[in-house]
Amino acid sequence: MEEITAEKVLYTVKKSNRAKRLRIVVSCEGKISVTVPNGLVANYRRRGVAGGENLETMIANLVKSKWQWIKKALVRFSALPSWQKKKYSRTDYLSHKEAVRVLVRQRLAYFNQFYHLSWKRIAIRDQKSRWGSCSRQGNLNFNYKIFFLPPELQDYIVVHELCHLQEMNHSSRFWALVAKALPDYNELRKRLRR
Repeated sequence: MEEITAEKVLYTVKKSNRAKRLRIVVSCEGKISVTVPNGLVANYRRRGVAGGENLETMIANLVKSKWQWIKKALVRFSALPSWQKKKYSRTDYLSHKEAVRVLVRQRLAYFNQFYHLSWKRIAIRDQKSRWGSCSRQGNLNFNYKIFFLPPELQDYIVVHELCHLQEMNHSSRFWALVAKALPDYNELRKRLRR
């Protein structure tokens, strides 16, 4: 079978008002997309082809320059079992949302024995690229897909966001807080990133 090269790879280009920089995403289904900030698109339109390389060439060059990383991601995702490549739908979100809310509340109550912190609101969301977040107002947000993670990774996400109520950063103080409840947090963090 012929090897796919950077020159032959298919990718989609998405323009975004929210994006601040060019970004390449490889999905677990093996699809590659490049997100381009609309400001960059407008800049290239103003300059025109006479201004140097065009936008399409710049994107193709970016894909080539990141080809080793893309290839590794494609190989890693191809080795995943089929249940981990599941495509999630709005129906999945609606059918699991309340179960995740119960799970999160229970785990927050358990881990808050270590911290004695308070929060305002818990929201369960359908997010593409975040497991959770904590707002400066003290609201905690969790991705409903944590439902499909092993319990120890669910706990890591809950503790991570709980600790952000006290430390809104990833400083050494923040990680020391996480370690109070999860001394093996670093291993859990690596697993979640994988």
